[in-house]
Amino acid sequence: RKIKMNTQDSEGGLGKEHASSDIPSLVKKISHRLEIDEAPINEINDYVSYPRKEQGSNDIPPPFCLNVSECARMPQQVLDAAESVEFHTSCGFFPEINRAYVVVDRLLFIWNCNNTDEVVAYDGLDEVILAVACVPAKSGVFDSYVTHVLVLSTIYEISLVGMSFRGGSFDGALSLSPTDMIAVSEGTSIISICGTSTGRIFGGARNGVVFELIYTAVEGWFSSCCRLVSRYSLNWRWFQWIIPPSYMLQICLVESRQELFILDSKGNIHVLQMSRQGNLKLLSTFRPAKGSKS
Repeated sequence: RKIKMNTQDSEGGLGKEHASSDIPSLVKKISHRLEIDEAPINEINDYVSYPRKEQGSNDIPPPFCLNVSECARMPQQVLDAAESVEFHTSCGFFPEINRAYVVVDRLLFIWNCNNTDEVVAYDGLDEVILAVACVPAKSGVFDSYVTHVLVLSTIYEISLVGMSFRGGSFDGALSLSPTDMIAVSEGTSIISICGTSTGRIFGGARNGVVFELIYTAVEGWFSSCCRLVSRYSLNWRWFQWIIPPSYMLQICLVESRQELFILDSKGNIHVLQMSRQGNLKLLSTFRPAKGSKS
């Protein structure tokens, strides 16, 4: 980094003699600032298996502690694909089926956590994948061998892909079966998805609306077999010109409490009560303290 310093004469307000005496102090301050800016971010290993030695009473522990039982490398096929990413990539786990996944633009890779040689790639979408979830399939909608559905969202739509396992065990080979279950997201994008053990699927849209994806085996008289239904909105439509709108960042749920949590762009956490009828009721909102970083 190059730092340019200008000194003025006495007529400009800072004499050369005065300037030269302040330069060492100024350089020291700038060097200290650069050292702080260039300090490396703590590696994940810094928090693994803590504490590693006897800790004194004055030692400050890290913010969290991890215990690693086993490490596994990502499949080479996935690493090679990730090098060619153009727009978006993300990764995560489906612990209920013992699988990990990586999204590379419009491609999805899923593999067994215990067997990285078993990689399943899905390329059935034309647009970049924004969010992914694995949710138990509703009974009576798909064939009996489809135990879960893969929920995929793009900028325009959200779709379901059937998931089945050889031998009916999660240790068996995974097969993906495209379905006709597709719902248009109507001018917004679903960026976060979660589901319940009974197959209910919720999606958080960028514009602050929480949708529920409803799907059935047959179409109704006035409804599609797969559609998005608005359940809650962070923003009051008529007051958005007065109050800046909040944007959705993430949703998750605690099924044992029947509560759904929303994290918005202002750092607020909204707690919603789920009901069997489908509606979501706001219970409380936690706002960050003033002066804290969201």
